[in-house]
Amino acid sequence: ALGHEVLHDLLPSLGLKLTGTTLSPDDKGSHQTVDLRNANDLITPLAAILALGQGGVIVGAMHAAYKETDRTVGTVNLLRQFGLETTFNEGKLVVPGRQSVRPPSELVETYGDHRMQMTALVLSLTCERPVVLNGANLHEVADPEALARWRSAGAEIEAFLHQPW
Repeated sequence: ALGHEVLHDLLPSLGLKLTGTTLSPDDKGSHQTVDLRNANDLITPLAAILALGQGGVIVGAMHAAYKETDRTVGTVNLLRQFGLETTFNEGKLVVPGRQSVRPPSELVETYGDHRMQMTALVLSLTCERPVVLNGANLHEVADPEALARWRSAGAEIEAFLHQPW
């Protein structure tokens, strides 16, 4: 199955419903343990979904540490930048549920990883103030038209050169 199909199928059990392009809480879900042994690329977006839904534990994703970056530790750090708490210990990513996104106050580090950048982009769309992400074009590896689609849906997204000095 494709990643988005796996996530779509999990949404009701996670306490979330997708209506059109809007993801919203649904009290019908419950805390879940999800084995990503065969879908480790989903660790970052699934962790964000768990944080916004009923929460859960991700197991079977140790090999996600060997992607473009260490997605196990990177996922924890990325979500914390948006005020979403999670821990990774002994091969388990534990994510409390019913959390709320808080806009980052600094540049969001995406670790040169397109899945982390795309998750950060989606989380940024929930913020009322501008969010600056590192890695403006990382999404092009998997979905070159992502920004154009989000812009056509009304999102204000722009790319610029960030000078850290």
